[in-house]
Amino acid sequence: YIYIGMNKGLLRIDRAQPERQHSLLPDIKVQSLYQDSQKNLWICTSRQGVYRLAPDGSILNFRNLPDNTNSLSNNDVRCAIEDDLGNLWFGTFYGLNKYNPSTQVWENHVHQNNISHSLSHSSIFALYKDTQGGIWIGTYFGGVNYFNPEYEIYTRYKTGDTEKEGLSSPIVGRMTEDKDGNLWICTEGGGVNVYNRKDNTYRWYRHEEGKNSISHNNVKAIYYDRTNEIMWIGTHLGGLNKLDLRTNRFTVYRMKAG
Repeated sequence: YIYIGMNKGLLRIDRAQPERQHSLLPDIKVQSLYQDSQKNLWICTSRQGVYRLAPDGSILNFRNLPDNTNSLSNNDVRCAIEDDLGNLWFGTFYGLNKYNPSTQVWENHVHQNNISHSLSHSSIFALYKDTQGGIWIGTYFGGVNYFNPEYEIYTRYKTGDTEKEGLSSPIVGRMTEDKDGNLWICTEGGGVNVYNRKDNTYRWYRHEEGKNSISHNNVKAIYYDRTNEIMWIGTHLGGLNKLDLRTNRFTVYRMKAG
């Protein structure tokens, strides 16, 4: 099946017979979908927590329970990722949540003013697991946090006034990794930032009027075509961008009315 998350529900399409469509959970607003190693589909919603759709078709809903610390920290769930130990991590409007499927125990992580190695901000926009099993966390106004699930210590990457100093924006969205291990970071207002982990440097791709550059600085999505060395970048109001990493040239695909 192909699953499509919508403002009102989850649509399931049979790939063998596309005309066969089935609507699930019609009253929810889907923010993202994630399939774990056990083939469970995790459905992140804006106000109703997270749903788990099991391979057998059964559905289970996890929500914040005000009187229960062993529950989601917030019902506005934006993203999900599975670590190498089989735990599920969920980014929410308030807090990073860990769920252990074996023990069915939830743990909540939030920013703590008196702890320097805690989350830099509690509002989580995006999660990305790199090839080494580390988790990169995109926050709303807190930049990027790198997190080792085994030790639960955060490393913070903050903004700077120049490329040499840090990120171009504290509002961070989707992320991906290229074949050289560089982290590509979407920002809201600062274009795309490329973090070179080997030498701890940044490169900013921002819109420059009259030049071959990214079409808009509010970036919502990114996909790496490893075979062809192409980075596909989705923007807010600037269309779709194709960056050829071999030539470092952008091609912009915009909406054409009609």
